[in-house]
Amino acid sequence: EIVVHYEEESGSARFEAARLAEKGAKRAAEGDYLKAVELLKRSLILQPSLRSARRDLAMSYAHHLQLL
Repeated sequence: EIVVHYEEESGSARFEAARLAEKGAKRAAEGDYLKAVELLKRSLILQPSLRSARRDLAMSYAHHLQLL
């Protein structure tokens, strides 16, 4: 079992990270994968432990590469 520990993020950082992740997921759903990647990366800078943003970032990269 691998366990990764992150420093505790502030409440405002978590809120902004969630907001950016939501916008990134929306952009990905619209097919704008480059913008989704940008938003999701910003989200993960603020909250590295946000698993949904990590998943959506990976999926956005994968979809973008399929379009190349």
